[in-house]
Amino acid sequence: ERELGAKVRNISEVPKEEILAAKKKEINGLFSKKVFSIVHKKGVEQDVQIMSYVWALKVRDDDVVKARLCVGGHRQSKGQNFWEISSPTPRASTVKIALAEASMRGADVYTADVSQAYVAAPIGVRLYMRMPPEMEENHPDSVLLLHMSLYGAKQSGRNWFQEASRILCDELHYDQLQKDPCKFVKCNADGSLRESILLYVDDFLFLGELQYFNAFMDSMSEHVEISAGPRSRDVIKIWNGLE
Repeated sequence: ERELGAKVRNISEVPKEEILAAKKKEINGLFSKKVFSIVHKKGVEQDVQIMSYVWALKVRDDDVVKARLCVGGHRQSKGQNFWEISSPTPRASTVKIALAEASMRGADVYTADVSQAYVAAPIGVRLYMRMPPEMEENHPDSVLLLHMSLYGAKQSGRNWFQEASRILCDELHYDQLQKDPCKFVKCNADGSLRESILLYVDDFLFLGELQYFNAFMDSMSEHVEISAGPRSRDVIKIWNGLE
């Protein structure tokens, strides 16, 4: 356990071996999630653009090195390997009204977030990426064919929102509001509000009784890697910048 106030290393201070280990951990994790598959270059269609790769590196507050493999989406071409890219976030008024409703009902407030949310959503197009050097030695003359929305692709955020909405509506049977598609609700048999959920990228704000929150977490965990935040009202003070 690190001491309070201990200095976190700059990424330039991290030994190469430690960075390599972090990269291999990331690659193994993506393989386990079936984010991409290895394809020989001979199997790639002619005139198909192959994206570059990008490594995003940082040292976390606990001094652990985190490596994230991204696709170089800056080279994507609209109409060929992406179309729409926009995805909504909840309005501030929606969040305030939802919290006011919860207060009036005496409902509890819980938070949850999804780990590596983007790669839980299908990419939706045929997109190839160059092989990182950490993999190239074992797979010469090969590229990666993306199956899931790797970070860096222009449509990844939109894909994740659509996948999260699909799970909430089709699998968990929530109703999605038309006026603000980032809000999802369930009602009692008499039509009164039972629980509501706000989605901000990969963060969930749940307003309802603990038993329903537990049911939500159990159901969501069948589809994505999700973890609950603090369960005390005194701890939840700010949610995505809104107090």
